[in-house]
Amino acid sequence: MADLCNQSTRSPLATGARLRIETAGGPIALFDVAGATYAIEDGCLRCGASLASGSVEGAMVVCRTCGWRYDLVSGCVVGLPALRLVTYTVRACACADPIEHAT
Repeated sequence: MADLCNQSTRSPLATGARLRIETAGGPIALFDVAGATYAIEDGCLRCGASLASGSVEGAMVVCRTCGWRYDLVSGCVVGLPALRLVTYTVRACACADPIEHAT
């Protein structure tokens, strides 16, 4: 797991919002769910579509193209836990932009 820095001490997103950011390691999708920010690798394992444009149901995101569901906490495909995307911890820091930090 890696950290994603945000200069704010609050969620970097408005409630219910989502955002796709590009990092050196590839795209990451950020989601605000009830004030909690989740960050996950942004690419469906089945079809490659951006998950940032998928629908959010609780702490899950649904791929808009193929319908696969991903748990935003673990990154696992729902029903297929051996398949998972990288998830990130979002934390406050003094960075000017969101940056991925390996841990």
